[in-house]
Amino acid sequence: MLNNPYNMYNQNGSPFNNISNMMDQMNALRSNPIQFLAKRKLNLPPNFQGGPRDIVQYLLNSGQMSQDQFNRLQSFLR
Repeated sequence: MLNNPYNMYNQNGSPFNNISNMMDQMNALRSNPIQFLAKRKLNLPPNFQGGPRDIVQYLLNSGQMSQDQFNRLQSFLR
């Protein structure tokens, strides 16, 4: 019996699950960035009041993210 394309790719580690997982993570990041980062061992001060640029700058300044890591992330997102 032949598998249809959806069943063939909709298994663990498949492109469909990876895309769905990536979208879920993007939504979690948007809804609560401080909690999302904390779960990944990236910590911001409890009273942090900044936007995305401020978060990145804080992570760079505190050594939690290197410039190389930022550059790789930035090129991945383009």
